[in-house]
Amino acid sequence: MNFDFWLMAVGFIFFFIAMTGTGLQQNSNWYTHINVVETLPTLKIWFVFRAMAGGLVVVSAFIFAYNIFMTLWFSRKPYSEEEHVVEAVRFSELPQSAFQLRSQRSGLAMIIVGGVSLFIIMSIMVIGMPYMFNDNTPGPLAHPLTDPEQRGHGTV
Repeated sequence: MNFDFWLMAVGFIFFFIAMTGTGLQQNSNWYTHINVVETLPTLKIWFVFRAMAGGLVVVSAFIFAYNIFMTLWFSRKPYSEEEHVVEAVRFSELPQSAFQLRSQRSGLAMIIVGGVSLFIIMSIMVIGMPYMFNDNTPGPLAHPLTDPEQRGHGTV
């Protein structure tokens, strides 16, 4: 089960990285007025990365299904447990520090702060970075509209 969990976690993390890279690349091309046909070849490496990460997730799902099947298969046989004596658990008698107590109480707050911080950083990357690294000129395929195009008649 431990291997299955980590394989799934790594697969999802790589999948997230691939999807984020794809989105940033598409946003950058869209912002510089590059059309979809010219954008797709630039996304090839991200699609390959995404396919490999998806493969890890699928393999992990098969391992998980195998673990569940084997658990159910062996649970049909009666299980006999050997008796053993459980020793009393001794807790530490050392005093806890104020930092340790504070860190144990602030778990959910730290997760929320971390999630909001990650959201803000990703928003800045997606929204702000194209403005920072672009001279704001149209792409090579952009052209001024003709009079019929401005009136909505298109090119004839």
